[in-house]
Amino acid sequence: MVVSYNMPEFIQNAKVKCCFIGIDMGKKNIGISFSDRSGKFAYPHSIIKNDVFKLSIIKSLCDELSVGSGVVGVPLSHFRNDNWIPTIENFAKKLSNILGISIFLQDESGTTYNNKDDISATVILQRALDIINNLYV
Repeated sequence: MVVSYNMPEFIQNAKVKCCFIGIDMGKKNIGISFSDRSGKFAYPHSIIKNDVFKLSIIKSLCDELSVGSGVVGVPLSHFRNDNWIPTIENFAKKLSNILGISIFLQDESGTTYNNKDDISATVILQRALDIINNLYV
């Protein structure tokens, strides 16, 4: 299992022909998307609260869908001084450990659409899936 910004490193450690979870983590809500089982197409799923129950809710969803890999959006184009990026990275590491999967940290620039966090999660996931399927599979 690995949590990485580096796609080749992620590919070496991840399942790529599987169902993926995509996550857009906000301070109040978390957008969730999933891919089909072939890991080619992303679909919006739900929006959950960013609270103490988030990891258990995500784990239940991932167990139900047999998720094999994940993608978490990170706002790399934002210059924040509030430690948000390390918060997302730590969340991704916890999620990787709980689910036993590798997670790719994908730039989420330009993915915020009218506070539809599940749509943003879908765009984040589809960007990563396109790279994986066009370059590595």
